Amino acid sequence: MNSNLIDYQKWKDLNGEEFSLFDYLRGSLASGECSPDIVVSFARLLFPEFLEKEGMIFLKEQFSQEKFDQFRSQGMEPSKIEYWINLLAVSDLITSLPDSFVKELTLNIKRSWETCLAESYPKKIFNVELIQDDDDMFLVFNQASRK
Repeated sequence: MNSNLIDYQKWKDLNGEEFSLFDYLRGSLASGECSPDIVVSFARLLFPEFLEKEGMIFLKEQFSQEKFDQFRSQGMEPSKIEYWINLLAVSDLITSLPDSFVKELTLNIKRSWETCLAESYPKKIFNVELIQDDDDMFLVFNQASRK
């Protein structure tokens, strides 16, 4: 994957074979090419904060009380409410990257969410799903239905 990172590869060519992704991050931040806010935003995308409401688990950044109340008033099942509120269009966040990068990033976010949810809620079971619809990539989680 690193060989597909064109900008990183340019930096590596200038700085030598030992130049790492961490060196690249350090250099990008120091040069102002990448703001600290972007780094923190991506860290929170990978390791999100969760919000628990009425036994349901939501991505804090995706939660809307208005949507929650609307879905509740429609009598929607809790797992469906979680699904629709937690649905994240990853390809909409990163519109400037080729599809292969978006897919790889989405797979990594999925793995991270699975780990974060398991660590944060060890007694709950979650479905974390990557959905590809044409050129769009989505990621969503909800609690597994109890049978």
